Amino acid sequence: MTLTKSMMQNHSLAIRAEMGYPLYSPANHTLAFAAGRKFDFQVGMDLARHAETGGKDFVYAGWASIHDDAPTDYALIVRQPDVIDILPGAEFWAADDQSPIVILLQQRGIYFELDGRLNLQQRAGRPGRKLVLGIKRAMDRIRRRAELLDGTELTGNAWIPNGGDWTPPPPPQTTAVLFR
Repeated sequence: MTLTKSMMQNHSLAIRAEMGYPLYSPANHTLAFAAGRKFDFQVGMDLARHAETGGKDFVYAGWASIHDDAPTDYALIVRQPDVIDILPGAEFWAADDQSPIVILLQQRGIYFELDGRLNLQQRAGRPGRKLVLGIKRAMDRIRRRAELLDGTELTGNAWIPNGGDWTPPPPPQTTAVLFR
C-alpha cells in the first residue's frame, strides 16, 4: 500500500465529521483540517502561519511513511488572543458510538470539544472515564468513517506544498440570516 492524497483527505474528513463539524463551509467556519508528513517543527511553523492568515484553528494528522495506513501523530493548532499554541501529541476520545469525538491532550491534562458555534472549547481534566477504551472507540470510528468518505471532495480543498501559502476559500454565498 502507498499513501495517497485521497487517503489523507479521507482521514481528515473523517475526523471532521466525527467531531460534529459539518462537511460544508459553515457561516462560522472556525476550524481547518490538514494532513501531511510526520509532525515536526517546520510543519508546526507552517500551520501556525496558516492559522494566523486564515483565521482558523487546525487539526493536523501526520504520517511517518508513505507506507503507513494511518497517521502516526496528531497536533492541534489553536489561536489564542496573543499567541498561537502548537499542541503536538493530540489524541481523540469518544464517550460512545454516537457522541462527537473530542481532542485529548493527556500529557497537558486538557481536552477540546466543539461548542454549538463550532468553536473549540478547552476543558481541564479528562473528558470522561475509561480513557483507553474511549481512545480506541474514537480511532475505530475515524477509520470506519474514512472508508465511507472515499471519493468525497470538498469545495476549497487544497494540496499545499511544504512552506507554501494557503488562501482559505471564500465564505459560502448562501449564508442564511435569521432575525429572532
